[in-house]
Amino acid sequence: MGVGTASIALLGAGDVLLVCVICAFGAASLEVNFSSLAADVIDYDELQTGERKEGIYFAVWALAKKSAMGISGAMVGFLLAASGFEPNAEQGQSALTAIRAMESVIPASGFIASLLAFLPFALTREAHAQIRTELDARALRSG
Repeated sequence: MGVGTASIALLGAGDVLLVCVICAFGAASLEVNFSSLAADVIDYDELQTGERKEGIYFAVWALAKKSAMGISGAMVGFLLAASGFEPNAEQGQSALTAIRAMESVIPASGFIASLLAFLPFALTREAHAQIRTELDARALRSG
């Protein structure tokens, strides 16, 4: 997603469809990857605590998404104002550069930072299979 978002900086003014495709693919992949990852983490947490806490995990995720949308919306307004953006007018170079950065470099930096934060994540497919085996055995015992 970081590479795709960064590539938007190289597109021209008429490449709206390509920008939409990149953004749609990225949004869909983020949702699929999070849901898959969340299910694995919830299983790990259940193995550690003996409790299912899907509601808490998804509530925190929803809060984080909504907070990020609110903060990013405010940032867009501040950056546009600082760049000299004029509504309903032809934009100057500083406003165009700011818009391009907000659509490419800034989000790509966030995706790359997220990737770096997740590099030490050690819950592999094999580890999750073992967790599921232990949870299923526990469920059979408690019956």
